[in-house]
Amino acid sequence: MKTRSLVNEATFRPHVESSAAIRPPSRSRGSVRGAFTDATGREVVYASTLERDFSVIALTHPDVQAVQEQPPTVAYRDVARIRHHTFDFMLRLRCGTSLAIAVKPSWRVASSGLERTLTLIAAQRPTFADRFEIRTERDICRVAARNARLILHSRRLMIDDAIAEVTAIVESLRGACTIEVICAQIPHQPLAFFAAIRLIDNGHLRCATSGLITAATLVERVEHA
Repeated sequence: MKTRSLVNEATFRPHVESSAAIRPPSRSRGSVRGAFTDATGREVVYASTLERDFSVIALTHPDVQAVQEQPPTVAYRDVARIRHHTFDFMLRLRCGTSLAIAVKPSWRVASSGLERTLTLIAAQRPTFADRFEIRTERDICRVAARNARLILHSRRLMIDDAIAEVTAIVESLRGACTIEVICAQIPHQPLAFFAAIRLIDNGHLRCATSGLITAATLVERVEHA
């Protein structure tokens, strides 16, 4: 059986439609819009590559408990007018803090008046979120986003057997080695690479080098007390 078909068989999750307050149109000139599914099968929609990259990083960040794209619209007063704003994301951290996030290219922040908008909302609707923040391409690393997509893909796979086999190898690791070396010890297991990614995700392995995670990435076992 081919590896591709094994991966396809391991990816089934029931589909749950996005609960976004505003769903981006499927087509838009000059921007990338689309959707993907998280590890639970929930649909996540985005209206730009920045939003897409931010969402996958947030979904795989250990401090983030929940991610909601396009949360309910918030009303606020701007001088004599009532305006409405929809944040791009609402994050719930494991510590209990909530973050309302606006994602915008840095060159558009000033002209859009976004900083003033967030200041008004924070002053008038302090219970909407604990913090109101802007994220631009300066905060959203493309390498981190690509690694996050790899982690997210591994989470969607039902690969408990492969994880158990890779874990057994990792327990005997002394020093750093490449993911490829780990996978070579179980050549009969075509999903070993994704199992190693899951061990990085859950903190049993850590990358000893920075950059994109590939089969050539050096990893080492994490010692737990």
